[in-house]
Amino acid sequence: MVPPKPDPIQEIYQREGRRVFATLVRVLGSFELAEDALHNAFVAAAEGWPREGIPKNPVAWLVSAGRFQGH
Repeated sequence: MVPPKPDPIQEIYQREGRRVFATLVRVLGSFELAEDALHNAFVAAAEGWPREGIPKNPVAWLVSAGRFQGH
């Protein structure tokens, strides 16, 4: 039996989520806003990346998406 392929978005979350969150805290100036922005960025990634593909720099994409969601 072949194991299921790991979800790339989940892998990025596990590997880079703390870094994205820390950057959003610095950019937005609030843990609460950064938490919401992180969540919204990953929701947007889960909706868009399967259609558009994972960007070359997913961390930058997530920070940018989170920053615009957080304002």
